[in-house]
Amino acid sequence: EFLYDIVSNRHNGLDVDKIDYFARDERRAMRSAGEIESRMVKDGIVAWGECPRPEKCFRCHSANPGKHLMLCYPEKMISEASKFFDKRFELHKKIYQHKTSIGVSILVCDILATADPYFKIPTFVEESDESFSAAAILKDDNVPRNVPISRAMLHKGSFLRLRDDVISQIMYTTCPELKEARRLCWRYQSRDIYKCPVRRNLDLWEGDSVKHLVDKEIACLKDEEIKEELLKLNGKHKGE
Repeated sequence: EFLYDIVSNRHNGLDVDKIDYFARDERRAMRSAGEIESRMVKDGIVAWGECPRPEKCFRCHSANPGKHLMLCYPEKMISEASKFFDKRFELHKKIYQHKTSIGVSILVCDILATADPYFKIPTFVEESDESFSAAAILKDDNVPRNVPISRAMLHKGSFLRLRDDVISQIMYTTCPELKEARRLCWRYQSRDIYKCPVRRNLDLWEGDSVKHLVDKEIACLKDEEIKEELLKLNGKHKGE
């Protein structure tokens, strides 16, 4: 039960996956050393411990909540653990939750969602693997020959074909149904990313819902009206 915690620790978030991609992102985005906390890997041990989050632990759901085997760290690692979560906060603030990163993420989601009904991925690969070759797929009436992007993970062959270059594949299609998706792809390639016209903190601790806190005036504005307001803020209208 503790083996899964090595990659994704559901108890405290200290796992080798985060250690690895924190170091990777720190090197590539912030041009720093991006050193891996080797002590977090070497000093971790498997021991019986009190589950801190029984509501999210499948072990506690399947049995009585309490102690079970999990990854534990000695008390001397408190300082390193604090630095780990400080680094996590810094990376979320500077990279993951940055307005440009969020704009790119939303644009990529729009590309995939727009192309999904029309961009199909075959469910078979080369004939070398008989388990999901074209001949095997044709014999099985329950397996479709082509599936959309959103269902590619349900079949071995289509999942193997779903690579990081899927946006490039969509961009170089010719069917008219994918015209809007291609326009978004070129926008992505030319770095015409979605802009953040306004940022507002939601005070959810007062019992207010997100729906009531959304700025209705901004939500009702058209694109051209938002652009005009931004120009006014930047002082570029000059009486026009």
